Amino acid sequence: MSLQSTWSCLRPAAAWRVPPTAPRAAAALSTTASRSQQITPPESPSYIRLPHVPQSTEHKPERVRGTLPVPRAIFERADDDRKAQPEYVEKTAPRRRDDDDNENTRHPLNSDTQKWKKQLADSRRENLAQGLQDPERFEKAERSRARVQALEDARRDARRDALMELYINATNFIVTEAALQAEVDTIFHEDYFRKLGIKSLRAGATENVWGVHGPPPGLASMFETVSRTSTNVANANESEFDHSVKRTKKISEELTGGKMA
Repeated sequence: MSLQSTWSCLRPAAAWRVPPTAPRAAAALSTTASRSQQITPPESPSYIRLPHVPQSTEHKPERVRGTLPVPRAIFERADDDRKAQPEYVEKTAPRRRDDDDNENTRHPLNSDTQKWKKQLADSRRENLAQGLQDPERFEKAERSRARVQALEDARRDARRDALMELYINATNFIVTEAALQAEVDTIFHEDYFRKLGIKSLRAGATENVWGVHGPPPGLASMFETVSRTSTNVANANESEFDHSVKRTKKISEELTGGKMA
């Protein structure tokens, strides 16, 4: 076989089949990243190459936060209240046959281990009996919740009234020792009630607080004050405007739940 025939059997050159612009076009359409894009930045976790661990990479399922809903009772059960029955504890945790009252079948506990196990069984049986919930627990809890809420509301209203009264009376508070000493000298003076009687235009000498403000009001006196039939001098000097102001103030305090200045 001649050299010429052998040369004719060889595959033609790639340059003869591919145009000169083919390598440049292939480079433009290539999806391989350039050398500048292959450089790993220092902040990347792959900047420092570490060997792979021989263990398998196990992917654990994601933990679902929250609680699962209570499944609904689709089918009615005939023994829904079995745990509320008195014989449920005896069926669930029966007593030892040696604990009966028959002297012939009773076997004493000889070892400390048997006594200890019997104490544990009695404790579990007692805890089971105490842990069974009352079938009316929801109704009782609702009544208890309403009672506690009523107590909290009453306590909150009383505290609000006390704070409002404290805020109103804060204008007359004594905050200095000089003012305290002056108030003590004024109140505990011998002529204190007599001066109050003269200031309120009361006839006669008044020696105590009852002579200035009168006796404590009773039902009859309060009714006379409301009906404007009182014979008291202080009430007689009170005008209809003052009486209306007191009544309006009292009604406003009852409606708003606080003290009025």
